[in-house]
Amino acid sequence: MKEESVNRLERIISYLGRVTWVVLAFYYLFQFYQIYRYAVDVPHIDEWYYFDRNALPEGLTWRWLFAFHNEHRILPTKLMAWINLKLFGLDFVKQQLFNFILYGALIATVAKLKKKILGDAFHLFPAFLFFLLSPINYENHIWGFQSQFHLVVIFALLALNYAFEERDYLRKYRLFVVLVLLSAYSFSAGVALAAILSVCQAAFFVSEKTRNKHDSPPEFSQLLMPTALIAFGLACWFIGYQRPAHHPPLTFPLSGAFWEYFLNVLSCAFGFTRISTSAGIICLILVTTPLFILWLRSDYGKKSGRWKISTVIPAILIILAVISVGRGGLGEPKSSRYTEFGLLLIPFASIAWYMALSPGKLRNCLLLTFWLFCTYTLAPYWTDYFYRADRVNKLQKLQCIENYYNGSGDGNCEEEIKSSIGDYIEAATLLKTKFTSQFRNSHRFKGQQ
Repeated sequence: MKEESVNRLERIISYLGRVTWVVLAFYYLFQFYQIYRYAVDVPHIDEWYYFDRNALPEGLTWRWLFAFHNEHRILPTKLMAWINLKLFGLDFVKQQLFNFILYGALIATVAKLKKKILGDAFHLFPAFLFFLLSPINYENHIWGFQSQFHLVVIFALLALNYAFEERDYLRKYRLFVVLVLLSAYSFSAGVALAAILSVCQAAFFVSEKTRNKHDSPPEFSQLLMPTALIAFGLACWFIGYQRPAHHPPLTFPLSGAFWEYFLNVLSCAFGFTRISTSAGIICLILVTTPLFILWLRSDYGKKSGRWKISTVIPAILIILAVISVGRGGLGEPKSSRYTEFGLLLIPFASIAWYMALSPGKLRNCLLLTFWLFCTYTLAPYWTDYFYRADRVNKLQKLQCIENYYNGSGDGNCEEEIKSSIGDYIEAATLLKTKFTSQFRNSHRFKGQQ
């Protein structure tokens, strides 16, 4: 009878898991609709730099593709902008929507990695994926340029799918190499991720070699070429690097300013938007404790899964630490754009807790408590307020551009860039971008036909 009850409970949980997947997909589509509803076809902040003289006005050049944008190489993001220009006249609404499609791919990649780690176990995992759709991450959704944030994570997680595998070592390692380099050239955080993943993969190879197992990794001489490719790719990344002049001095972990920024940028992803180091400490404990428990368990059998989860959580924390080093003296740590990295800790921490604890009431209660904690802290942000406010801001920007075309404005439409974006507006007009076509009846526009 007891076994019957257990089987019935498992069937119920499996059914609830399927329902949760449906709810997750529905809410993703609903948020896609919200983004479409409030989108405005106008460049936003750094998107104006597409109209620099050495950017899209010159066409697709290797120099522009690989050039730094601030401290980042964002090759795929630039390539997508060029394709958008050729196909749709650089439609910023389409760019924003495609950016959210990429975010859907990111969520799918997290789910794929979970399957690599746990297989079909943990049926209610999509309940933790739901937090990735929190509008607290709105900045990366209202701004198509932020595809770089999604891509660096997608490539890194795909690389983890091929890391720490116990069969077909060489083929999977070559795929791993390609993906970590794509991550590095998508966003500067990818450089740190590439270094972290490569070090952990090397440690795994050494561990496998010392076990003297029958199906051991290839000799180190066979791994030398792909490893050298990672080193060469990362070395090339630094060619021509110059720290942006407007950035403050670096804030290192020995200073209190670093820890204040790090703990607050971490807690922001959990919904704590007021400055509080204690909230950051609580969040840090929640995501790291299961890793310590997991490695203390000598009976845990799936070595590859343990390596994967024990790499991804510290890697995300190190990314937040790198951001804290570079941004610690630049501004407030409660920045929406960085919540994307911190939000990933929620589903991965849930996997770690699932692995660390044996089946039973304790594991179920702890996972439920963790889910309720995240639900409560992120509850105030399930709203379309951010998208509505962004629409108002962008419509005002369009009005400013129209005033510039009509000769009644000075082009001071994007204060984050410079006092006047008149040159960028002129370049966008010459490129016949879609957003400038609505001003084709203006005197200035006709003069450039």
